[in-house]
Amino acid sequence: MSPEPARKWSFWNIACPYADLVSRGGEEWQEFFCTGYQNSKVYQLSAAELDDDGNAINSFWVSYGFVKPEMADAKGLGLFRMELDYLTMLLTGNGSVLTQVYPESPTNPLPYQLGQDSLQAFSQGDTEVAVNITGNRFFVRVGTNAIGSSFRCSKIVAALTKDAWSEVRGSAVGAA
Repeated sequence: MSPEPARKWSFWNIACPYADLVSRGGEEWQEFFCTGYQNSKVYQLSAAELDDDGNAINSFWVSYGFVKPEMADAKGLGLFRMELDYLTMLLTGNGSVLTQVYPESPTNPLPYQLGQDSLQAFSQGDTEVAVNITGNRFFVRVGTNAIGSSFRCSKIVAALTKDAWSEVRGSAVGAA
């Protein structure tokens, strides 16, 4: 949940040339996906299905960029670089989940790997992870890519502080 007015989104992982909502009788509309390949299969999403024709489903979710400048300033973090010291996440599911942090952008090619955690169907408390990286914003990615694995992330708390070393990276551009 993002209490700030922010976009809540995730990357889409299904490659298909056509998808549609189909009436299944009554007021029920279900989404179907067509592969368009030689097998011309038609698929329907199901929360109970944890593989794709015997292959792992690469499922993941990416948070918004912790934290917006106005919120950072209001919380005494300043307007520039911060340190992400610690994360707690409420994760449930089965299998294991990999957590990564992307500083600055979710398309950053070098995410920080925070490790893999085993999942349980019922939480015995939040998953706690030491992070200790710096940046202007942080995108947290949680995901799994194993047959029979699924996860639910219902809470993320990020412990942020001002960057202890330098609030700005600095640049020689425009120097006198």
